[in-house]
Amino acid sequence: MSVAVELVTAPASIADFRRLWDGLVEASDCRSPFVMREWLDPWARVLGSARLACFIVRNHRQIIAFAALTRAGRRPFGQSPAFELAGESDLASDGCDIIIRPSLEEIAARALAQEWHRRRCSLVFSALSDAHAIQRVCDALRELNWTVFQRPFGESPLVRIANRSWPSYLRSLSSHHRRDFMRRWRGRGGSAAFGRPALRSFHDLATANLLATRRLRLHALCVENTTAAIVYCISHKGRVSLYQHAFDARFARLGVGQVAVGLAKLIPPGLAGIPRRAAQHLRSAGARMRRAARRAGFGR
Repeated sequence: MSVAVELVTAPASIADFRRLWDGLVEASDCRSPFVMREWLDPWARVLGSARLACFIVRNHRQIIAFAALTRAGRRPFGQSPAFELAGESDLASDGCDIIIRPSLEEIAARALAQEWHRRRCSLVFSALSDAHAIQRVCDALRELNWTVFQRPFGESPLVRIANRSWPSYLRSLSSHHRRDFMRRWRGRGGSAAFGRPALRSFHDLATANLLATRRLRLHALCVENTTAAIVYCISHKGRVSLYQHAFDARFARLGVGQVAVGLAKLIPPGLAGIPRRAAQHLRSAGARMRRAARRAGFGR
């Protein structure tokens, strides 16, 4: 079997692999929507054009693996170049993985491992609990005497305040820590997902792509003819992934953000209509929301 690894660094070149990429994603076991061309192509054009590093594994003319990476901004091991999964740092795209054609996992993983070993680079990947292909590549790298470090990711610290009130706990902190906590609490909320013009340009392109392929799920919750909350989801392989949600601060006390997310979960992917049970939930939730909105002074 003749296997070769090609490095693509020009965003425009990704369009040349459009059909092959789509077919590989559909054939692979990865269910994350953040490996789809509709998501990564806009990322490469808008956000990652200067850092793009896509490694494509070919068996003759057939693409058997696709690793969409980016050159990391930091180098954790001296001067060796470092790579991370595309979109992890600037888009918070959880669940990314390397795409490998089924039945060829071992061959593709060894080819990628040998290529990265030849380049003497380092790899920084996050949230790999479901990244089965990357785990295979890590196994292949170990065979080349690489050291693989793993550490907990995404764990929140736990503070035990049993038998104490929250104010008494705050009083137990130093004045510096108490001021820092209050500063952070006052600035809570918000999101960095759309904070920069480049990010908004990315989402303009990505949502247009997702809408064209019928993968976009954008739900709006309206209260008294006013949009109170939006839920931004992506459908892929029978599963809907929640990417972002937002709400109008005027409706915050009504809990519209949580209600909108809960209602969005009632609508299965791929259905043109709404199941009867979900419709009943929607009607009852809508009635409760309207009553709460009127009590709060909206719609009078």
